[in-house]
Amino acid sequence: MRKEISPIHVGDISIKADKNYHIAGPCTVESSQQVFDIAENTISRGIDAYRGGAFKPRTDPDAFQGLGEDGLDILFEVGRFYNIPVVTEVMEQNQISLIRKKSKSHPFIYQVGTRNAQNYPLLRDVGETGIPVILKRGKGSKVSEMISAAGYITKGGSPVVMCERGIETFSSASGTGRATADLLAITQFQEAGFITLFDPSHAGGMPEYVVRLALASIAAGANGTIVEVGVVDEQGKCHAQCDAQQALSYGQFTSFLQRAKEIEKLVK
Repeated sequence: MRKEISPIHVGDISIKADKNYHIAGPCTVESSQQVFDIAENTISRGIDAYRGGAFKPRTDPDAFQGLGEDGLDILFEVGRFYNIPVVTEVMEQNQISLIRKKSKSHPFIYQVGTRNAQNYPLLRDVGETGIPVILKRGKGSKVSEMISAAGYITKGGSPVVMCERGIETFSSASGTGRATADLLAITQFQEAGFITLFDPSHAGGMPEYVVRLALASIAAGANGTIVEVGVVDEQGKCHAQCDAQQALSYGQFTSFLQRAKEIEKLVK
């Protein structure tokens, strides 16, 4: 039996199942100029929340890990300037209160990434804040396991937005992306009572594939998307320190949103 999906309130925005929501921004906060530039070119297109990572889990210990507290200051400065909710990743329990402090009561959403999808102590503690949480699917997590993981959050009082972002399979290593998109999971999460977004960036791996998967997710009934957008030079290259190869340019993102809204009219 399909469970009823309750609306989730973030500041002045109510996230409901009958309307699509799009979140965009850089994978990682790298500078004030970068974040404001991307914000100017995405928020004006009509996104509902602005994303940016101040703390980033990286496979390579020598890779850029984010700006930390300084990154949070920049992100929330953008949020207040444009009066838009922000989304940022929490990796450790001590970051829960830090992010909340840095917000200065500006509306935001915690994001729990794929590496922490089954970090139950973190899920429990972030759930006790009462602040909405975007929970990304773990690399090898079953749908049923993700629904159980969400329970650790909701037990504390925080509402959960599920995020399908692909899983690792035998095809992941040979394909362009780093994950295999599981669009059926969108419906399954919704049947369990969760508003569900789709993150096409890791499964796509390249802008043209990212857009195709994002549009496919809307056609499959997703409640919206969360997409990485970057600053691209005149040669069409993004120089971001994290996931540059999959970031959409401003033009690609604008085109995607326009096409997504056309599909939304057909499937809603």
